[in-house]
Parts: sequence; C-alpha cells; structure tokens
Amino acid sequence: KMRNQAFTLGIYTLSIIAILVCVLGLIFRKPLLFLFGSDASLYALAESYFIPIHMGACAFIMGYAMPIFLRNDFVPKKAMIFTLAGNILNIFLDYGFILYFHMGVAGAAWATVIGQVLNAAYYIYLLFGFKSVKLNKKDFALNRQIVGKVTMLGMPSFITQMATVFVIMTMNNVIAADDSLGEGFCIGHSYFCNIEAVTDTTLSNIVEYELVPLLKEYWFDEPIKVKDWT
Repeated sequence: KMRNQAFTLGIYTLSIIAILVCVLGLIFRKPLLFLFGSDASLYALAESYFIPIHMGACAFIMGYAMPIFLRNDFVPKKAMIFTLAGNILNIFLDYGFILYFHMGVAGAAWATVIGQVLNAAYYIYLLFGFKSVKLNKKDFALNRQIVGKVTMLGMPSFITQMATVFVIMTMNNVIAADDSLGEGFCIGHSYFCNIEAVTDTTLSNIVEYELVPLLKEYWFDEPIKVKDWT
C-alpha cells in the first residue's frame, strides 16, 4: 500500500510541478531570459526557443521521470527503447524543420518538444499497466513518512542543481562585467539541455569537461581567476 501511495503521490506531484513550470515560465519568460544571459539583440531568438520548450514542459518532466518508474517496475528495456526513440526522432525533425522548413531556432525547439510529447504519451499509456504499483486516486494522500523519505532522497541532488544554477548566474555577471569579454561570452543553458538523467555525476562532468576548459580559454592570462571559479 505504501508503494502505491508513493507512486501515486509522485505522479500527481510531478503533474502539478509540470503545470506550474509551464505556466510560470511563459508568464515570466522575459525576466527569466534576461536573467540567464539574453540581451535585447538576442531576445527574439531566445524567446522563439523558450516558448515551445516551456509549452512542452509537462512532456519533458514526465519524460525524465517515467523511465525511472519503468526501471523500478523491472522493465528497463521499455525505458531505454522509448528514450532512444524520442531522441532519434528529434534528430530527424531537427533536420527537417531547420533545413527544409527554415524554422531556425524555433524549429529546433519544436523538434525537441515533439519527440518528448510522443515519449510522454506512451509513458502515460503505460501508467495503468505497471506490475509492481498501481496508480489510484484513493492513494493520493500526503503521508508524512513518504514525503519525508522522498525529500531526504531528493534534497542532496536538489541542492547540487540549485547551487550549479546560482554559480553559473554569478559567473555570467562576472563575465559580462569583464572588459575583455562582455555579455556575448556569457555561458548559456544549452550545456544542460537534453540531459536524460540529471545526476551529480552528470553535472560534475559538464562542469569539469565543458565549462572549466571554456573558462580557461576565457581567462588564459588570469589563472588565479580560473582557480577561484573551479
């Protein structure tokens, strides 16, 4: 019973979070885009990418979470197959939307969203066919024990990810204020896009193998500054 409660609570909570991310992101897109490094000259391009991505926020969140539930339900092959299928479809749609329909950045966004929507649709279909747990609205209850365990398990990763966001935002302010660099050299969010499983190891690899070499290139004559940030 507790497993069903945890599963049901997780699905309902994910749905609520996804809707909030979608709605709030679209409402506050302008300050968010400027906060993450856009400027007036890039705003139109950034917005044309941001809007489709946030319209598909529900699909993205379900697409990231459902493979975890599938693996726990002892069907990891299904999780792998449909994760790969969505990504392969994304590649072909990118090619068509960008090269043939000349949709540019917006085309790349819609290609990503369509791939994730198809994945999410299949995952929703599977929701009612899980072997080890069942989705039941009667089990949707704020059980303190379950909430406490889930919070304890997820809090370290949440803190790590929020710290990463804060550090990059602060770093971008330093880069923008640097006379030899400026706003055009700010680090964008694309380093963190299309990550199938956001883990501490994934984030560490992005920082170590992508961001740190970039900073070394930016501040090649200021090793102390690189050391301070890394």
